[in-house]
Amino acid sequence: MKKIPLFAQVWQFIKKYKMFNESDCVLIALSGGPDSVALTTLLKEVQANICPELKLYLAHLNHLLRGQESERDENFVYNFARELNLPLLTNQIDVANLAKGTNLEAKAREVRYEFLHRSAIKIGANAIATAHNMNDQAETFLMRLIRGAGITGLTGIQPILKMKNLSENFPNNKSIPIIRPLLKTLRSDIESYLKEKNLNACIDSTNFSNKLTRNKIRLDILPEILKINPKAIEAISNTTDMLNEWQEIFIEKLEPLVINNEIRILVRDLVNLPQILCHQKIRDSIENLTGKISRLTSKHILSVDSLLTPGKSGKKILLPNKLEVVREFNYIIIRFNSSLAGKTTGNKETFELFDLNLNSEWQGELFTLSYQEVNKNNPNIYHIYDKNMFALIDLDKVGENLKVRFRLAGDKYIPIGHQKAEKIKRLMIEKRISLSERSIWPIAITLKNEIIWSPKLPIARDFIANSKSSRFAIISAK
Repeated sequence: MKKIPLFAQVWQFIKKYKMFNESDCVLIALSGGPDSVALTTLLKEVQANICPELKLYLAHLNHLLRGQESERDENFVYNFARELNLPLLTNQIDVANLAKGTNLEAKAREVRYEFLHRSAIKIGANAIATAHNMNDQAETFLMRLIRGAGITGLTGIQPILKMKNLSENFPNNKSIPIIRPLLKTLRSDIESYLKEKNLNACIDSTNFSNKLTRNKIRLDILPEILKINPKAIEAISNTTDMLNEWQEIFIEKLEPLVINNEIRILVRDLVNLPQILCHQKIRDSIENLTGKISRLTSKHILSVDSLLTPGKSGKKILLPNKLEVVREFNYIIIRFNSSLAGKTTGNKETFELFDLNLNSEWQGELFTLSYQEVNKNNPNIYHIYDKNMFALIDLDKVGENLKVRFRLAGDKYIPIGHQKAEKIKRLMIEKRISLSERSIWPIAITLKNEIIWSPKLPIARDFIANSKSSRFAIISAK
């Protein structure tokens, strides 16, 4: 059977998913690598042969991560854009400096998509085209499978991604879809196309290092799978398609209400779902709001699930990425939390307090704090908790109802073993708590705003349990 030319394959895929209209403006993410060079050339063919009114722009971000290689890629992109007579938007961002204390790969992706989004808004683009292909899909599927992803995670890369709020800095919160015209194209077909068209491209040397999980899958694991089934990449792609269909049938019927950049879901709608679907819908709603689910775990989903039980109206759960989930009467509300850190208004500093009552837990972005009454004479008590992650306190001195807040400027208390008050900021520096975490590092306080304890920091001298204490409790973090 004669193979369909790549140009025809890609155009069929674009039409199937209605990625753009014939007179739309499309911004192409051009790294200079083989995939993006092929994508740019193919869309240029679409413009020349099918959609003469289609407007194409190119965008290239220099992450300044690979020295001369990064400069080489940028120069290549300039020349390539000139050859195709296509307008080019570029920028240079020191991603390594921005990513200090965070995941470099994740930060690079965040910065790249923000640049693409801003560029698309600037030129009035209707879509952003990226060069993800069928091999990328297989690698993503395997990577998420190994990490224990749920159904949505295993649907992999989507042909069209509605990019929402990937950064707080996106202008006007305008959503511009990301399209992947090459998602049903094998990398080998892309290489053949480049050879046929006599096209050059830049090779990223970091792609050959197996230190990153994706590269290890690409270089070591996927080749072994292909020995078992030479069509494994196509098979995985078909599996992601089936999972997407499952998702649409069983999950998408429950549509959340989106108002003013927050998501509201009726509690009864979630409760009436089987638990696996309920958890999936919570996860999907979070991704729908933020455009990402980084750092979100099953533990966080279970915490949100706990808000569905009766009597939880007014309760709140903090999630990664500055999110909060609130139970308000018959609704679960997912929204951005603007008060994770203390904020100053004039000379008055305002902050939010969270409840931590005896024999209960409080879920934060970094830790879950637990407050439990205990028997001090239990010989196993000190073996249950991690060192520096718990404090044995005098229950009568602190009371059964505590509060949790985050650090405020000038916070100080007298730690055990000290004779004078110490600033929490200095103690955090001593414990090597990163600057990015200090504003969301939980502090347990009394109802009188007296500091009792914070994870990794010493307990306050005035509240530690001793031989004269009659009731004992432990505050712990995990």
